Amino acid sequence: MILIQLALIVTELKCNK
Repeated sequence: MILIQLALIVTELKCNK
């Protein structure tokens, strides 16, 4: 599901900030 991929992107973005 793309939901998991979306969560991964959000996590990466939060880690990057």
